This record gives sequence, structure tokens and C-alpha cells, in this order.
Amino acid sequence: MIVGNIEFKYKDNAYLITFDEGVTKMTIDDVYLIDLFRQNNIDIDYLDSSLFELTISAERDTLIIEEITLFEKVVIRSFNNSKASFGLLVIHDISVQITGAYIDIFRTDCNWVHVSRSLIRSFDFSFNECESHNDEGKEFICGDFLELNYVTIEKLTVYKSVKELLIKNSKIDRFEIDSTKNNSFGFINITWNTYIEEFSLAGTIDRLRIKDSIINKLNFKKTFVQQVDNTKSDINMVFMLDVDKIGNKNQSAWELLYKSAIHDENDALYANAGYELNQLRNSDQSPFRMLSGNILRATIGYGYKPYRAILFSIVSISLFALIYQYLDLLSHKELYDYSQVSQIVTHYFDMWYLSGTAYTTTGFGDIVPTNAITKVLVIFEAMVGVSVLSLFMYSLLHRYGKKQ
Repeated sequence: MIVGNIEFKYKDNAYLITFDEGVTKMTIDDVYLIDLFRQNNIDIDYLDSSLFELTISAERDTLIIEEITLFEKVVIRSFNNSKASFGLLVIHDISVQITGAYIDIFRTDCNWVHVSRSLIRSFDFSFNECESHNDEGKEFICGDFLELNYVTIEKLTVYKSVKELLIKNSKIDRFEIDSTKNNSFGFINITWNTYIEEFSLAGTIDRLRIKDSIINKLNFKKTFVQQVDNTKSDINMVFMLDVDKIGNKNQSAWELLYKSAIHDENDALYANAGYELNQLRNSDQSPFRMLSGNILRATIGYGYKPYRAILFSIVSISLFALIYQYLDLLSHKELYDYSQVSQIVTHYFDMWYLSGTAYTTTGFGDIVPTNAITKVLVIFEAMVGVSVLSLFMYSLLHRYGKKQ
């Protein structure tokens, strides 16, 4: 049985019409409403459409609301001791508010949608084609606003473009968004203790914000997201995300890219995302931590670029060799004839050999320092060499070892 109220203003007075239909399937449209008004001696020419509100309740019935121009909003809730429980609820092209309802299948499109404290098995926001419209020179995408608050949904599919999608305090088992055939999504805001088991994205999204929520699986298909913000949320697994799918690559974006690289086994992205993520985190540290981070960045690329240790070692050995050559020349100038290029090259090669044996702690002893300053520098270089070698071994394990 479907029951309901129609609240409206007629000739400057507020009116209420109650209807009670003993049916299990019903369609409400302008034709039905006009006939209902005539039965109650209401002339629709004197109606104030801005104050229309349709309140409906049913028990496991099928209700279709479409082609309505007489009022602006539909409210679905318990009414006159009748629960708001629908087998199939279809609402087309009108604003709707649902509170405390139990719905097996809910289909709607366009306009403003707000759902709170409800249980929905299947929520389809895509059942009919909907085109963009222009209002006073401002372009609106189909579906201005969709809000879900304290809602439990087994399957939510949104195949329309939406200006703003707000989900809070809700539980969704399977959530699919696809705007590839429509305009881009505006703002997707998932917040306030929302749990989503599986979340799939496809299409263009202006901004995705996830705050204080849990998402077990986040799947980026053919998606481009201009901006991602992730605050105090737990996203366990991320799939099919690459650098060309995100516009503004902030810290949240690199965190998702890093997780996606692990699960997709994308080795190049794993190294790139890990490096960029550490770089961003290092910029907000204390001076000492920032210095340590810069050393790790220069030597091993935060553990994601082991080849840097080899380059750093070659440069270090060469620089120390130059210092040794200069100090040796000051102490034993009479032994070298720098008018000949071969003498300069031979002398530098000997110092490079000394520097290399000190850096690698080989220490053959055929060339030894005699200057006090050189002796101190050799000890310091050996310490640098041991440290860089240790970092190099760590970076190899971190870069190519099993990713957790």
C-alpha cells in the first residue's frame, strides 16, 4: 500500500492533501497530481510551485515518480504508520530526499539527491540519459548534488556526471563511478567514518577527497583525477594508477601511486613514487632530519636509486684525489715537474689510486700518506666509503627486494 502527503500553497494558504492507494505498483506524474487536485477542488493555476513537497511511504512496493513539473521536491520517509520500504523506487528528473528507508533497488538521475539513515541494496544513478543544461549562462553538469549520510548500500553505481558527491558515515560494499560517456565529475568527498569495500573509478574527476575513512580496494581504470587529497584515511590496496592519471601530484597522490606500484608490480613507478614521496616528506622535517634526508637523497635516492651510490663514490674518490694531489705537491714540490702534462696526469692517477684504496678500505700500502692532514683525510674518507657502501647494500635490498 502506497500512502503520501502533498504539501503546497494555494491562494496564499497552506494546504495538505493525503492520498492512500491500495496498490503495490504506482506511477506518480503530473497527470496523476492534476487529477488528485481536481478531486479536491484545487485549481492548479493558483498554485505556488516553490512550496510543493511530496511525502511518500510504502511497504515493499514499486513506485515510479517521473514527468513532474508541478512541484520541486520529493521526500521519502515513514508516513502514517507505514514504513518507507520499497522493492523498486524510480525517481526521474526531480530533487529527492530519502530518510530512514529500506529499498531493494533505487534508480534516479539528475538534480539534487540526499539520502540519510537508509539501507539500500542496489543504488543506480545512471538509468536514463541525461544531458548538460545551461542556466543563465552557467553550465551545469547533470546531477548537481548527491549526498549519502548514514547509509548502508550493497552496490552503488554512478554513471552520470555529478557536480558534488558527498558520502559520510556510510558503508558501501561495492561502489562504481564511470563518467567516460558524460562530462567530468566535480568533487567526490568521502569522509566521516565511511567504509567502502571496493571502489572503482573511470572517467575524469576534478577532485577526489578521502578523509577519516577506510577503503579496502581502490581501483583506477581509465581515470584522470586532477587533484587527490587523502587525510587520516586507510586505503589498503590501490590498482591501475599511474602518473599520467593524476594532475596535481601532491603527497596524497604519490602515496596512492606508491601503493598502486606495489600491487601492480610496477617497478619503475615504485622507485619514482617512493623517491618523490620521501622528497616531499623531507621538506617538512626539522633541520637535522632534513640534512639526513638530503644525504640519503644524494647517496642512494632515499633507497630507490642505488646507482647514485656508485656515482657518489666516483665523484668522492675524484675530489679526495684532487685534495691529496694538492697537499702532496705542497709537501714535495721538488719531486714533480708540472711543466709536463704527463707528470700531472701520473701524479693525479697515483692520488686517485690512494683515494680509491682508502675509500674502499683496501689499503695495499704501496702508496701511503706522509702529510698529517692527508692522514686525517684518509681516515675520514674511509669512514665515508664504509657508510656509502652500507647504504648501497641497503638500497639494493630496498629497491629490488620483496616489496611489502
